[in-house]
Amino acid sequence: MALSFLYVIMRALLRIFLGSLRSEYAKEVEIVILQHPLAILADRSNDRSILIPTERCSRR
Repeated sequence: MALSFLYVIMRALLRIFLGSLRSEYAKEVEIVILQHPLAILADRSNDRSILIPTERCSRR
């Protein structure tokens, strides 16, 4: 019975510890994923400013 209790306690502690590490990793992955569309939008906004009028008509 004492081993069952010890097992449950150790499992709960391990879940708490690994959960905190996993959430930090998940945050980092989310930041990288969200930065990609921002980089694309920034590139597109810079690209439009250098187009000549004939290129603007063809891109619409």
